[in-house]
Amino acid sequence: MSDQPKSAAFERDPKIALDTAESESSEPPKRSLTTVLMRGVRLMLVMAVLACSAVYGWNWWQDRQAFVYVQDARVASDMITLSAGVAGHLTEMNVNTGTRVRAGTVLARLDAREIDLRMGEAQNQLANLAARRVRVLAERSLATAQTSSRIEMAKATIAMTEADARAATATGLQNASDLQRAEQLFKRKVISSQE
Repeated sequence: MSDQPKSAAFERDPKIALDTAESESSEPPKRSLTTVLMRGVRLMLVMAVLACSAVYGWNWWQDRQAFVYVQDARVASDMITLSAGVAGHLTEMNVNTGTRVRAGTVLARLDAREIDLRMGEAQNQLANLAARRVRVLAERSLATAQTSSRIEMAKATIAMTEADARAATATGLQNASDLQRAEQLFKRKVISSQE
């Protein structure tokens, strides 16, 4: 082949030119120093990443063998959630988290001032209700007594009126009897007309 067709072929298609150049020379192409160094650096980086991954994986596996790791587990135990029956400020804590306690043990104390005030208020309301109850019972007894008294007075008035009515009837009968007797005596001329 001549030089002329080689350069023309190279200008048209560089790949063809390389193919022809390779076919002419039987020795492998030479690589530059930077290419060799870059390959070495890449290889070392890959080896370093693999070594770090292996060390990390070994440590992770050893940790998992020695310790229990659980993300969202629940442990069965005799734990009891406590809450106060009333709201208040905590003044004393006698136990710590996880402490075993027996029944009747005082765990904590609340500030009793607010509870004492509420208790006093409730006792005052209870006393007021008891006083109202006594007053209502007294008013009821008074009303009952007044009603009984009025009933007795009405009964007495009725009895008195009935007695007056009987007395008036008796007086009326007496007067009628006296009148009839007087008329009979007058007819017989035993008494005068003025009597």
